[in-house]
Amino acid sequence: MVALLYQTSAQRLAMGQRLIALLICVGLLIGFIPPPIEAAHDPPPELANLICTDALADPAISLAPSASPWRTVRGQVNFTTASVRVFSPPQAIFLTEDDDGDSDGSVDVDAFGQTFTVPAATEQIIGSLRYRIPPGALGPNDTVTLSLNLPDDPTPSGRIFAVDLPLSGRADGNWRSFSWAATDIAPLVEEGAAQLVITLRGVNDGPAIGISFDDIEAQVCTRTIATLSGRVTQRNRTAPALGDAQVLLVRYDGSGRQVVATAQVAPAEDGFRYQFSVPPLPAGAAYQVWFANQPLASTRDEQRLGVLAGPVITTLTAGQEVTNLDLELSTVRLVTPPPNATVVLAPDTPVRLQIEPRGIEGETYQICLYDPALIVPETGLPPQLCSPVLTADEPFFDLVPASFATFRLRYGYPYRWYAIVRDSRGTVAYPAYGYSFAEHAITFLPAPRTVPVQPATDEGLPAGAASANWTVLIYVAADNALGDPARMSMVAQPAFELARLQSLAASYPNISIVTFYDGYGNTGGEICALRGSAVDCRQQLEPDSADPMTLRGFVEYGLRQFPASRTMLVLVGPAHPALGFGSDESTINQPAMSIADLGAALTVATNATGKRINLVLMQAPLTANLTTALALAPAADYLVAPPGQIWRTAWLGRVLNRLVATGGNDPRAVASDLPVLYAAAARADGVLREYALAAFDLTRASAVQTARDALAAELDRVLNERGTVIQQALGDVRAASTVYDSSGNGLADMMRDAIGDQYPVPEDAFLDLGDFTAALATAPALQASELAPVLTANTTLVAALGGSTPFVINARRQAAGVPGVPTLPPGGGLAEFFPHHSLFGAQPLYVERLLYRGQTDAWSSFLRRYLTSDRPVGVGGVTVAPAGGTGLPLIAGLPIAYDWYLPIVSR
Repeated sequence: MVALLYQTSAQRLAMGQRLIALLICVGLLIGFIPPPIEAAHDPPPELANLICTDALADPAISLAPSASPWRTVRGQVNFTTASVRVFSPPQAIFLTEDDDGDSDGSVDVDAFGQTFTVPAATEQIIGSLRYRIPPGALGPNDTVTLSLNLPDDPTPSGRIFAVDLPLSGRADGNWRSFSWAATDIAPLVEEGAAQLVITLRGVNDGPAIGISFDDIEAQVCTRTIATLSGRVTQRNRTAPALGDAQVLLVRYDGSGRQVVATAQVAPAEDGFRYQFSVPPLPAGAAYQVWFANQPLASTRDEQRLGVLAGPVITTLTAGQEVTNLDLELSTVRLVTPPPNATVVLAPDTPVRLQIEPRGIEGETYQICLYDPALIVPETGLPPQLCSPVLTADEPFFDLVPASFATFRLRYGYPYRWYAIVRDSRGTVAYPAYGYSFAEHAITFLPAPRTVPVQPATDEGLPAGAASANWTVLIYVAADNALGDPARMSMVAQPAFELARLQSLAASYPNISIVTFYDGYGNTGGEICALRGSAVDCRQQLEPDSADPMTLRGFVEYGLRQFPASRTMLVLVGPAHPALGFGSDESTINQPAMSIADLGAALTVATNATGKRINLVLMQAPLTANLTTALALAPAADYLVAPPGQIWRTAWLGRVLNRLVATGGNDPRAVASDLPVLYAAAARADGVLREYALAAFDLTRASAVQTARDALAAELDRVLNERGTVIQQALGDVRAASTVYDSSGNGLADMMRDAIGDQYPVPEDAFLDLGDFTAALATAPALQASELAPVLTANTTLVAALGGSTPFVINARRQAAGVPGVPTLPPGGGLAEFFPHHSLFGAQPLYVERLLYRGQTDAWSSFLRRYLTSDRPVGVGGVTVAPAGGTGLPLIAGLPIAYDWYLPIVSR
């Protein structure tokens, strides 16, 4: 059993640091305040046995002045905004010596404050704030006083406690933290309220003082607590080790919901238990115990529920102990259909969804199927089709087309289904339930799918060619949605562009073009060699284009038989940052090639031939990330890839033309120009589309990884020390960064409703790392002097991304409908994994694959800590895969024609 300190507001310092600061600030208590105030010379009592809760509203100064609880007490008070976000809500309060005509003579007095409640059992009031004085904006006799006053008397005579802020030597433009503690507060406890007042006295004897305030906190501390605890079990494990499990306590009140405490499960006499020490509940408030399967470790138990919203407590009095809030973590197992199944659904052919119950007497369940690409604005959740309440005797649900009464049935479209455990210990407002760890993708068809079958023979390989200026190797993995005419428009299929290349090749006699093509179905493959007007195409037996050995063999063949001064490899296919590249649907379970295996195949091929690949062009979505760059760096010099979606436009002719233009023998110059050529192709029809493509110097990838992980280590440290203040700051930084479409719906952090309207939803998991560093550098919460190591590490990462020897050598990125060339921060164009606290957009799958498969790097550790601080929102679980296959179809990209616009074709 473990006892926890109650976790408080969004602007918290670590308690140990706060105590040190309190000892320092006691010596700063002023001695000239009129009675009944006395300076507190003794250290404040030990806080370990006290429970402290927030007392002030809007400590971050984020509300507009008209709605702000901070009120002017005297003189003038200005609400200011951060300089980088002119149209943002207020970020600070500013006082200045401005001679505002308040009849104070040579002393300008300005003050502001806020009244708050002081409960009867309060023993201490503690607080902190941050302040900043611009260079030179301080006179020798200027003072700033923080005081606690009687609620109806903000003047000096009403002060019960007061302390001066240290100002001397601090007019340098840096943000500083200041903490205080008040113990002799009996008059305030008797009144049941207090007024926190901050007063500036600007003496007209030199420079005029100007001072900004932010993150102003006050907390009331009491020994009156209650205890919540329970036993934690996992029945589907013989001897479960539950020490890595973390339990969250969520508080609901009139202001919404907030995670107020976390507890680690610990061994006890009766197994494993958790415990919270918390304040009692006022009327209308409630506590709920939550478990989220997001430990700090690099692996997690997939036999536990993904999310568990446990018992709810609506009444809790001082001193009460509630010890039976038990949690059972075993997940519900999905039995049939298997993962990523394609099944026939017709009126006379129902589909049965079946689960394996947890074996707990009296427990009930539901099975739900949902559309992951749509949102219901009224609920903020995807549209769902759920079974009636199920028991262990009949744990299944039979679907027929008529079951789709609340949303449209789309054949050929991947839905998801999962299971819910229903718990009777909730309320109507706050239900208790658990989600299965896994969800399964499922695609319905009106009749069995027919896959093209065409017998093929092995016609051998085309003969090699003499040395050329460039050899362009093109590997096309299209035995999937990319090559299926029912799912991809004709002009967007790679076969369309390959056919155009055969006619273009004659214009480039000094370029050898070698293509590998695996089209849709069991139709065999094709390898072609193009040199000038000579075209030699040979049929192959049905290949597995998702097998790294297939890629390795093709690249070795191309490097040996088609020598050149420079070599470019073009990789065309669907992709997914967590699942890999180029899934092959003609192979059992539709496997994909992992990015690590792709990089290893190219490394083996280049080592075997003694030749490097000068430039890799990825025509595959979401491959402009550090994982891809690090995988390719041993075999290649430069990479050009999209950080988000890619438009399936035929633009390789523009690439060939660049290889024979000025500087065509310089791979770096070519790589730098390709994003510009792609942008021109994407907009050749005059329609302003969203696009992004970036070029990278792969020799700099490891330096970026080192700098990124150094920043992550610092963020992890401060996130651990000052919890929710950094959590909120990171949320703001993420909101200021470009987000790339990682769900494949063609939108960035947006979803459509049933009629096509768009709504903001946190459904994408990759942001632009250059944007992230730019926003982090100016984040107000990170400007405190003690957080300088974070900003130093951020500066180092900025230099690695876009400094004098940049990793990102060029990028083109544009939002839909925006003309012109964008201005990007240093390193703009690189996608980095940074998930939301949400279950939208397959983010559980990303989290499982990218954070809980043994990753030990600092960035992954930082993200795991970031995720543990809040409960997930949304529905569903981790989209699991069949053995050796993928959990869902890879992202194919968005189709457009080369010279004219066609609508996206989907089915």
